Amino acid sequence: MTELHVYPPEDKYELISNEALYSQILSAGGTVWSEEMMESLVIDYFEEGTRLLLFMNEGGRELIGFSLVSLTDHTCDDSSNVCAVCSSKSEKCLYVRLLGIHPNFRGQRKLEPFIDSIRTFAKTNGYTCIRLTSLNQKVGSIYEQHNFSYEVPNNTCLNMKAVLFGRRLCRKLI
Repeated sequence: MTELHVYPPEDKYELISNEALYSQILSAGGTVWSEEMMESLVIDYFEEGTRLLLFMNEGGRELIGFSLVSLTDHTCDDSSNVCAVCSSKSEKCLYVRLLGIHPNFRGQRKLEPFIDSIRTFAKTNGYTCIRLTSLNQKVGSIYEQHNFSYEVPNNTCLNMKAVLFGRRLCRKLI
């Protein structure tokens, strides 16, 4: 059994002072993200308008995965920037800025229940879709299995970044 722990930015320093949990967060990047990059995630990017979601084992003793989500959609104000999946600029989208599974749990099918937890968090908080950018083709196919669809890139700043650095996906919540 797993649990989703949600931390608002005002809990940042309480989180950092929890040495056992904070050391797990810092090591969660494995070989992909260094401890310095993970620390920057918590110190620099965990700010107003975001939430740090920690996917923990039952009892909250061991970190399985983490996600930094923005509570507002990060699109340009350009009217052409309409999600091809939602077909509306007015959708309330939860934007998943970062998502990772701790190295100790990779390859154990932990991403699927974590995605379900993020979906539940989004629906509970009134979001109608979830957007993310996948930098990894293999992981992108897992998102597709969970009803995420690739957006058709438009000629706007965020979509151009998505074309250069990964492919943006969206999942409409029903």
